Amino acid sequence: MATTQHNADAELCTCLQCAVDKDFELPEPVVDACARGDLAIFAGAGISTESPWIVDIPLYVQVLAEVGERIDGELPAFPALMSAYEERFGRPALLARIKKHLDYVRSFPNLDNAAGDFHHELSSLYTVTDIFTTNWDDYFERRCGAQPFVTEADWAFWKTHDRKVFKLHGSISSPGSVVATEADYKRCYRNLNQGLIGAQLKTLLATKTVVFVGYSLRDGDFAAVYRLLRRRMGDLMPRAYFVSPQESAPPEIAKDMQILRTSGVHFVRKLKEAFPAEELIPDERFEVTPYVRALVHKVHHKLLADGDMRDDPAMFVCACYHDGLMDAFDHQMANAAKGPYHHRCYVEGMIDVTYSKLLDERREQGLWHTAAYIQGYINGLQFLLVEPEDRKKLPLYFLHDGHGDLVSPEDYAGAAKTFAKDAPDIFEFARGEAERLAPGVVYQHLPSL
Repeated sequence: MATTQHNADAELCTCLQCAVDKDFELPEPVVDACARGDLAIFAGAGISTESPWIVDIPLYVQVLAEVGERIDGELPAFPALMSAYEERFGRPALLARIKKHLDYVRSFPNLDNAAGDFHHELSSLYTVTDIFTTNWDDYFERRCGAQPFVTEADWAFWKTHDRKVFKLHGSISSPGSVVATEADYKRCYRNLNQGLIGAQLKTLLATKTVVFVGYSLRDGDFAAVYRLLRRRMGDLMPRAYFVSPQESAPPEIAKDMQILRTSGVHFVRKLKEAFPAEELIPDERFEVTPYVRALVHKVHHKLLADGDMRDDPAMFVCACYHDGLMDAFDHQMANAAKGPYHHRCYVEGMIDVTYSKLLDERREQGLWHTAAYIQGYINGLQFLLVEPEDRKKLPLYFLHDGHGDLVSPEDYAGAAKTFAKDAPDIFEFARGEAERLAPGVVYQHLPSL
């Protein structure tokens, strides 16, 4: 059963982005396919650098002005225009011109962030692991943590990565792979139709639901890709959906597709809202992570500045706990874009199975500094799961399980005074390890468990 999605804020705002964030019915088959991990995204330039609210003058118009207003008296298709530019200025100049445009967008953080908005929204949908794009930019790599696959040699390893982006028209990161001119297009689609990549594409999509986003219905890239899929897939052609805010009547090629009249960003946001809350950790849970990590770092350095590990075994244990806590936050920030950290079951599994088991093992071995590190790492993972009001209870200090709720400096100071009495085995271990340190040396626990 389809659900009607309503963007009330769009009615109150007159900006271009909100104008295209239209109400639409989110088809249940799309939600189901996404939940199963069977949703494939085909992305065009409209969700990236060529969006009308990213740059005032898109690459096509810029190149057209440099080549001339008309070719043979009319506006050329994109590949024809690129061919004309290459013929006049040469292949290196064409690739440099494309790179200059992409570099320009990336050089302004506000433009770069806007161009990567769709990719950022998509990143938390951990079940979306297969992305296909005709774009040359690297937003899926940077904002979605996707591994790029460009050549046939790359495709041989596609099973070894969780999230993949198949760059059908090459990548600016590998200029020789860029597909831009008419000759490039012919060679590209001949290879896709006949070669290994085309065969892999057919196999990969056999059970997928396909969503096109970032294209115009009359976009040459879209038409070429969709014709290729229909030719390659035949009766196996998956159900396809087309996301676009444009109201124009669909051409003949799109007659079998369901069109969702909204923007790509709004589509992804509503798709995430359809996920059960107990499965998808919301994006806003990650927004505070850099600030909490900075707080722990500040507490850690004040602890070290106020004493010497060789004289204070409590400091040695607590510092290892801080190392684990900070490493947990660092790992989340470095890998959040890849998706799994948004999967509640994945995070709970790391806590309840992987790290809890390691914690028990290190306690049995008497490696109390590593146990403190693991406890910090576990608390960093739990920080993702707890409700906002409970995040204030994050222990900023730790010595042993008898004092697992040390939030303030006063809490820590009180526990440190009775450390030797409350946990003599841990105290003696920490003292022995700290005494090994040379004067002025601070022990840092690395993420080796």
